[in-house]
Amino acid sequence: MTSEMPRGSLFAQCLPSEVSSLTALVDRYGAGIMLTNTGYGKKSASFEQALQVAIAADVVVCADMALYAGNDRKLAHEGVSPDWIHYQRQRGMKPIADSGYVDADDLNGMRTILIQSARQGAMALLPIHVSWVADDMKRAQLLTEINRVGVPVALALEHKVDPLGRKDSVGGLIRLLDEAKVPVWLIRSDVSALGAVAFGAEAGAIGTSTKLRHFYPRVERKPGQTTGGRRALTAAVVQECLAYVSVDKIGQAYMATPDVSVWECQGWCCAGRPIIRIAMETDSELQSQMAYEHSLNALFAIRDSMIGDGLESLTQRQSWYARCQNAQYRALDIQSQYEKWPAPNFIGAWRSMIIEHAPEAVV
Repeated sequence: MTSEMPRGSLFAQCLPSEVSSLTALVDRYGAGIMLTNTGYGKKSASFEQALQVAIAADVVVCADMALYAGNDRKLAHEGVSPDWIHYQRQRGMKPIADSGYVDADDLNGMRTILIQSARQGAMALLPIHVSWVADDMKRAQLLTEINRVGVPVALALEHKVDPLGRKDSVGGLIRLLDEAKVPVWLIRSDVSALGAVAFGAEAGAIGTSTKLRHFYPRVERKPGQTTGGRRALTAAVVQECLAYVSVDKIGQAYMATPDVSVWECQGWCCAGRPIIRIAMETDSELQSQMAYEHSLNALFAIRDSMIGDGLESLTQRQSWYARCQNAQYRALDIQSQYEKWPAPNFIGAWRSMIIEHAPEAVV
């Protein structure tokens, strides 16, 4: 196993329980696994076991300790653990810091992560409040710090829905990637990771489930109050729409618009069959597995066509813009017959911000 991946790399960001079913898929596409810890402050037993499975399968594996997430999250000023860096290095992995959360005004905490990561030869994980990307002044501070310290960074963005569903966030990310003098990854993301890679990110990691496609702000609760949350719906990628959509919604839209071409998938796991087959599966565990296998297959295929060997940066940007444009048209086509079809905000945000910040990519 090697810890190095070429520019334009894509990771499947997953939970320990998903690793066994993912190794063959990521190996087929020359992708990697970003294993996400579920130990709430320490390495869980399932995390260690999943790591051994991935290493034995000889696929590229990196790890996100995810200590920055949840209400009892680690904070940036608490620093980086040398033991965790050593643990990864011993296993031939690219070491990524076990950073705490960087709040909107925590410049000193950010500096702590960057400096300690650089000293230990690790990638600096920056789980940040979205304003560090969206706000011009904060982004300038972030760029100054990462360029001064000179350490590669992996960004994870906090938001209650989609951090890159906002124009200011997408525009800020485009500018950050253009001006950063160090390698930048975007992890714990959704389809926007492909846009980030097209605009210069060295790698992107796309979550296999909703909770791994960004991380959520703290939830204020009264004493004794539980989350009250409901189980996340299984979602699958509709490739031409560039969107994760719940399989229930896919089933309803398909019944209303069976002749629309977006429902077919030419990937090896679907072989031209309509993705309605996923919505029709009654076994919930099998349905979830079918959904993420189809989705990652579709996303890896987009990556291969958009960020292939030898393609110039401008060509990659033009390809991403064209895909966003096509996705908007496809969504409108479906909505004309099925009004409840979602049109993700990030697609319009990427398209409008490319026009503003990179007009040469508009085709």
